[in-house]
Amino acid sequence: MKKREKDVTQTFYLDRTEEAGAIGIIAAEGTEIIPAGATLYAMPVGEKNAEYQRIADEQEVHFIFEDHLPEIDFYTVPQVDLFAQDRTGNFFGTVGGTSDLTSDQPICYIQRDLSCWLLFESGADFLENMADWRSRLKPYQGVHFYSSKQEAEKDLSFIHVSPVRDPEE
Repeated sequence: MKKREKDVTQTFYLDRTEEAGAIGIIAAEGTEIIPAGATLYAMPVGEKNAEYQRIADEQEVHFIFEDHLPEIDFYTVPQVDLFAQDRTGNFFGTVGGTSDLTSDQPICYIQRDLSCWLLFESGADFLENMADWRSRLKPYQGVHFYSSKQEAEKDLSFIHVSPVRDPEE
């Protein structure tokens, strides 16, 4: 998790496993909102191509596509957006938000035993140095694991957001 600013007096968590897409929240000064949950970033099947297959074959990074969605049996704080797996089912994910390999969000590697490793400081670093990912594993304490959102709610304060509906609908 990011270091907290000195002026943060309250921290709340926002579950991102139920609501996809953009969301706007206005919080009081001194309030920090942290996205939470293990989410999937699955690409459309139409984007599968020879380059993704080459990466899977050579780097053992199998990007997730909509026709082959893995099951997630854990909940993370902060949010980890899972975008690829290796051949044994371990995950690659973006820490702290939705996967965008042009962002400065860190990329982690989560093993099936829920040990977590920092791979790259950013998505761009991941793309530039993907061939080298195995030699970059560093223990990472920035992700906390729970068996479910309900378990996380025992320790953390979540905010609940309701979608705004068009009154004409």
